[in-house]
Amino acid sequence: MLIDERRGHTVHLNATAALMLRALLTGGHDNAVTVVRGRFGVTEDTARHDLDRLLRELTRRRLVRR
Repeated sequence: MLIDERRGHTVHLNATAALMLRALLTGGHDNAVTVVRGRFGVTEDTARHDLDRLLRELTRRRLVRR
């Protein structure tokens, strides 16, 4: 779950999105891709696409800046 304290909103993340976000925050994009690939056995392209989609959604909700 993410909490937007400025607007008083919460955003619930599924387990995959939470894993991606944790990996991104601790080690950057390449780390997040590696973690997702290792956990789910997906291709690098799929992992990068899913990470990009997550970041676009969080950007749209103004929870991250890119």
